[in-house]
Amino acid sequence: CILCGDLKHEVYRTEKPRNGIPEPLPVFLEVTAPEKGVYIRLHRREGSQRVLSQAEVAAWVERFHHLRGEGGAKGPIFFLWGTDHEDQPIINAKNLAAASPALFLD
Repeated sequence: CILCGDLKHEVYRTEKPRNGIPEPLPVFLEVTAPEKGVYIRLHRREGSQRVLSQAEVAAWVERFHHLRGEGGAKGPIFFLWGTDHEDQPIINAKNLAAASPALFLD
């Protein structure tokens, strides 16, 4: 299973947004090979501010719990950061691990 999220120019709806705010497309979670693992790649290609907000971190923690529970993922969950700017991928990884330490290996 490969999940890919947050390429703003690729995942935002193209129709006219409500209240002038673009709405992101939903992230679908489907585990196709539970024993082999899940790969998630998160992108931030625009601008230099690529650190996830607390709300975004919380949303990914919920997705991880879903993958382990209802999603049936038994193998490892690999999170690949496409947030390259300075040390922001490291900050994102630390924030995600701090938000749900039980989901992560040392």
